[in-house]
Amino acid sequence: MELDSLTSARSIRQPITSNHDIKNAFDMITYQKGGAVLSMFERWMGAENFRDGIRLYLQRHQGGTATSSDLLAALDQTSASEVTPPFLSFLTQPGVPLLVSDGDTPCESGARRVSMAQERYLPIGSTGSPEATWQIPLCIRHANGATCDLLRDARDEIELPGCPAWWMPNDRGAGYFRFSMSRGDWTALRTKGFATLSDAGKQAVADSLYAGFAGGLLEVEDLLPWFSRFVASPLRQVASGPMSALRFMMVEASSPQTQPKIRAYAGRLYRPRYRRLGWRAKQGESSDTKLLRGTVVEFMVMDVRDRKARARA
Repeated sequence: MELDSLTSARSIRQPITSNHDIKNAFDMITYQKGGAVLSMFERWMGAENFRDGIRLYLQRHQGGTATSSDLLAALDQTSASEVTPPFLSFLTQPGVPLLVSDGDTPCESGARRVSMAQERYLPIGSTGSPEATWQIPLCIRHANGATCDLLRDARDEIELPGCPAWWMPNDRGAGYFRFSMSRGDWTALRTKGFATLSDAGKQAVADSLYAGFAGGLLEVEDLLPWFSRFVASPLRQVASGPMSALRFMMVEASSPQTQPKIRAYAGRLYRPRYRRLGWRAKQGESSDTKLLRGTVVEFMVMDVRDRKARARA
């Protein structure tokens, strides 16, 4: 997504007119974005329907050649909804969709209607145009379960039954998009819903928060309350996530007089995790724990400049 948010990003599907185009067509956009888009449609269609579509595609073209249109035709046949138009919106244009909710929505007639607008996500300072739309398969996780739909237009609404106290647009982190919510919705998600999300869902929340801060959509006072929850997470990717934002605050966004205060704050955040991890691997611990130890130790020594950590180093 970081690469795909640049104005120089290319689409997954590129026209091949020379041998050079073949070499240029295989990179992170092809493999990682391509895989993410496939996962998104598998989640939306249902794993069984998606698998049936892939089997049909392989049976039809066994021993021969095929095109992306052939794949989409097979998926269309096994899906309850048409796959080709929304899939092509991701296949043929670059960029990361950004879903922006209008704000706190009142409960009416036993349901909450969430209004969302979409645009292209761009980092702050980018000269690119945010005017782009996709047809986005969307599964919202909320206090009462999950609600799935397809966002077809630049602005759309989804009805959440039972007026849930919290909601999160990207269930299981399966959707290839980022999202921005009102301060009230972010707070409700942090205090009531975050702990119930899947691991991938938690990573999607963290990514959208950092992207919102990097894009100028989220104020620092709305980001900081998440950090203690992130640092304590058993997920390495979530636990190490605040480091990048803290480095930016320490090095680039603060005066020399303020930097020691931010380092002290970062130290208070990570010191309990640093002490629990220690400096030496423990028998039976996971590879993720070993990787996190190295990351936390380096952060405490090099960025926080903790005196005890430096003495130990």
